[in-house]
Amino acid sequence: MEELELISKYQQFGDKKALDELLKKYQPAINSSISASRTSMIPSPLLQTEAELLAANAFKTYNPNIGPLPPHVKSSLKPLMRIVNRANPLYIPESRAYRYSKYEQVKAEQRKKLQREPTASEMADAMMMNINDIARLEEETKRKLIHEKEPSNLFEGSFAPALDEDKLTTYVHGKIIDPQEKRVMEYVFGINGVRMVSSNREIAEKLNISESSVRRIKDKVISAIRRYQ
Repeated sequence: MEELELISKYQQFGDKKALDELLKKYQPAINSSISASRTSMIPSPLLQTEAELLAANAFKTYNPNIGPLPPHVKSSLKPLMRIVNRANPLYIPESRAYRYSKYEQVKAEQRKKLQREPTASEMADAMMMNINDIARLEEETKRKLIHEKEPSNLFEGSFAPALDEDKLTTYVHGKIIDPQEKRVMEYVFGINGVRMVSSNREIAEKLNISESSVRRIKDKVISAIRRYQ
């Protein structure tokens, strides 16, 4: 059966046999992604399942008018590395200078490809990084551009609270009592269904408080999370 016919059956009817055929056809790409992401921290069957879910989503969202399917599937498998990095506490980030340079290069490539500003999620996929790391790079880049004099502790050096979203949500709602502090940190981390906001000014405007209050809350909570770990 032709590839596009299988795609059509899966997209229109959720045909499981069509999906199975597509997964078999793209198993080499899936295996390659798994091999590149393999780690002792995550069982191989879990990686296989995650990769197949990402591939299935690629088939579901594929538009033949945009381009060929193989690059679309390959791009859709990139988040697998993000899953691995989030689960690996021994992950050592690259030097900040190198990450800045790489970030700017990848962002320029994504702008050209998408013809718009890439989202944090799209940048995370393109760079195979955690979305929180992308937000920090964005914030630091903005600070560099506007020559801001007061660096926030949240974005200094290596980011100590490299917790996954579930742990961050548990901390923010289990340890923080003040409602205003909770709302600020929901925007900072992009948790509990709230869109991540990297700018202190934007958070302040959304919550109708001062930028200095946002900065004070971030510093207080980040210090507490460091101790929490």
